[in-house]
This record gives sequence, structure tokens and C-alpha cells, in this order.
Amino acid sequence: MKVCCEDQSGPVWRVALLPDEGQDVTITLSGLEQLDIILSTAAEAASCRVIVLDGAPGCFCRGMDLQSASDLPEAERQEGSRLYAESLCRLREARQLIVAAVDGDALAGGLGLVAAADVVIATERSIFGLPELMLGLLPAMVLPLLMERIGRHQARRLALGAVSVAAPRALSLGLVDELVEDAEQLERKLRSVLKSALRVQPDAVAELKRFTTEIAFMTLRDAVAAGKALTDERLSRPETLAAIDDFLSGEPLPWLDRYRPARPNRKP
Repeated sequence: MKVCCEDQSGPVWRVALLPDEGQDVTITLSGLEQLDIILSTAAEAASCRVIVLDGAPGCFCRGMDLQSASDLPEAERQEGSRLYAESLCRLREARQLIVAAVDGDALAGGLGLVAAADVVIATERSIFGLPELMLGLLPAMVLPLLMERIGRHQARRLALGAVSVAAPRALSLGLVDELVEDAEQLERKLRSVLKSALRVQPDAVAELKRFTTEIAFMTLRDAVAAGKALTDERLSRPETLAAIDDFLSGEPLPWLDRYRPARPNRKP
């Protein structure tokens, strides 16, 4: 696959997962290298607040390119695994909101990219599955993220079944957050999600992601105590108090932004 992000100037970076010429959207070493560069750049870009993973129509990503993987030298296969694992961690730990816009198949490693997202929007024709066990493989890098999203039992069941699930079932499992009819509605729902995302303070997004991970295995009392400490610290910040005053007086918050999609070039 090819991975590109044409507009890196605004608050929303749309990262397109595209098929190589004459091929499918499958994970390749070159595609992972491109994704790694984009995610590394986004991590340093203060203006970037949301990253959207866009698949091709009918196919988000069908996982590893098996033909290429079988032909690669061992060192390159291991480099591909390293880059894929790093990409999953970068997405999960990113300070930005990560949105997966799925219109089609999200299988194997492609499902891993979906599971790493904070918000998943899918069309009704989308399919999700982990076929690795049929080949004697395990979705070992995907499972930690999938278990966090849908629980250990359901993640294991999905991997054991070797049968893909349709989008409505993925919605009921919690793998999908928003289900829409088609690609047109997908774009409309995405704009609604982006509108909400660009209203919240960027640092608070990053802190929410960190905090929910941090308290996941705490006792109730420890988690509430950690929440109290964080709330007290936030309310001691001058920018937080200023934002509360602005909100109460009806003033726009300083971090409010808008998503302005690039317009296609028109011929005169």
C-alpha cells in the first residue's frame, strides 16, 4: 500500500491508505515506512489535532501483503514487524484524536489499525476479521489493542472464529463507534466528529488518553484519588480558569477551530 497525507497545514491530517498500482490495500514495508514518517511528523506538529485514517472505497486495509512477506529476507520481515508495532503504539499513544474512517474490509493488521483508533466510523458494507490462525499465525500485535477495545473474551473469540463479522456486529462489540449507510454518510459523520473534536482543548485530549490508561487497573479509591489530584491541578491553571470565564460570558474558547477540507482543483 501507499500511505500519504497531502495536507499537513491544518488541524486535521487525513492519512490515506491507498492500493499500490494493480494491487490491494495491504501492509507493505514501504507503506509502513511512509506511515512512520507521517506519524513522526505529526507528533512534532503543534497544529495537528486530529489524524484521520482513510482507506480506499471498499477496502480499508486487508492486512499484511503475504506475497511480499514470503519473498522478503528475514531482516526486512522483522523490520516490517517492528514498524507495524511502532505504528500501533504511536497511534494509541498519540496526543491527537485518532479517527478511523472505514468503508470496506478491515482484516488482520488492518483491523489492528482500526483498534488503535479513538473513534471508528464504518459503513454498513464494512467487514472486520482476524484470519491469522488459518495460516498458523497469531494476531499477537493486534490483540492488546483489540482487548482494550472489546474485552479479552470477545477479542479471543474473534481471532478463534476465523470468520469475519459484519459492521452491525462490530458495532455491538464496541469495535465500531458510529455506523453509517454509505461513503457519503461516512464523510458527513466524520465532519460531525471533527467539529466536536476541534472544540476541546488539545492538551486535554492527550491527558484524557493518558489518564484512562493510567487508572485502568487501579482500585476504585485509587482511581478517584488520582482523578481528584488531576482536577485540582487543572483548576489551578490560569488558562483553565480563563476558559471557564470565557465560557460563562459567552466568549469563544481560544482553541476553537474549524475543519476546512481541501477543495478539489477545478478546470477553468
